[in-house]
Amino acid sequence: MVAPVGDIKKLVQERLNDAAARLSFRLNVTTDKLVEGWIYLVVEPDRDNVEIEDYVQVLSKVEQELEQKHKGLHLLLLPALPAD
Repeated sequence: MVAPVGDIKKLVQERLNDAAARLSFRLNVTTDKLVEGWIYLVVEPDRDNVEIEDYVQVLSKVEQELEQKHKGLHLLLLPALPAD
């Protein structure tokens, strides 16, 4: 059984917080949505002047780690730029 969206969101945020040590910025989950068994989480950096290319590999790694650990989990982390 896959964990509830809130639990998965928390796990993702914990891993993003760990990644902040390697990045010069923090990443935050800003929006979550569950659609047909898929969990969609929007992730934004905490500051301007960050390109999506600067962190998309981190998102991919987090997706892979959690999907391997939680069988049956369908997770998509969506990179976004901070809202103005």
